[in-house]
Amino acid sequence: MSGADLHHRARVVLVGLLLLRAAVVGAPQLTTLWQHERAGTLVSVAAFVIAAGIAASGRGGSRAGSTAAQLGETVVVLAVLTTLLAPLLTSHPPSHDPTPLSASPRWGHWFGTDGARRDVWTLTLYGGRVSLGVSVLAVVIGTALGTSVGVVAGFARGWTERALMGLTDLLLALPRLVLLLVAMGLVQGTSGRPLVVAVVLGLTGWMGIARVVRTQVLSIRELDYVTAARALGVGEPEIVRRHLVPAVLPSVAMYATLALGGTMLTEAALAFLGTGAGGGNPSWGALVASGAATVTSAWWPMVFPALAIAISVVGANLLASRLEPAS
Repeated sequence: MSGADLHHRARVVLVGLLLLRAAVVGAPQLTTLWQHERAGTLVSVAAFVIAAGIAASGRGGSRAGSTAAQLGETVVVLAVLTTLLAPLLTSHPPSHDPTPLSASPRWGHWFGTDGARRDVWTLTLYGGRVSLGVSVLAVVIGTALGTSVGVVAGFARGWTERALMGLTDLLLALPRLVLLLVAMGLVQGTSGRPLVVAVVLGLTGWMGIARVVRTQVLSIRELDYVTAARALGVGEPEIVRRHLVPAVLPSVAMYATLALGGTMLTEAALAFLGTGAGGGNPSWGALVASGAATVTSAWWPMVFPALAIAISVVGANLLASRLEPAS
């Protein structure tokens, strides 16, 4: 049996254990969850059914790749699953829980409880929904915008390229964290704040991928098959859609995966400074910030969310190596 097959089987076992806990813990409280959090419960049940079907059918096996890349893929899969299945993986509410103050990790409270008598395991699960959700949406926005700017700049050339790249260079020269702090300082209230944070992160994180895509388009537009298409009278929009965009997608996917880890760290930094995604549940960064105040007497409220951030970022970076286009 190859190493890839062993790795795939190990991942199926881990996913199976996760789904088993979701079935044992979540099934008895489905009615209560549905009454209080219908959207989240529906997402969790759908994720459970899809994951169970994939695990049972043996799909999603690891392709050829380094052990590190396969490990990154597994980490990302488990991070996404635990986030989607959060309501089914814990029997404690993410708010006040009648347990001793700042109790250390023990049976029933794997990650302990914090000073507000909240289960840290539950907080970490729900915090992942905020951190991963905001980061993924921000990367989607930034990737779409950066790819569009890069394709237009590389293909149009002339004053259009100079204007777009000038704007890109200007934004790259500005400290992103300062821009984010200023932008978030202008946002009043907490209603829809996670969405606002995601949009702001996306609008300030597209410049790097724009430069990468522009460089690739400058090379691709001179290739023979593009020149032939132009000679046959194919319109420029059609050339962009059929030839340029598909050619840059592998690099875009790799860059977006790398950007996911960096965006998670940036969102955590904003939350640590008190300007991150608020709302009903705190993100991992906000949990680290609140736990830092008591880290000398109770380390677990800070350490476990911090580990979740670190593991997820490392997993995304390792996964990016698997998506790297072949040279």
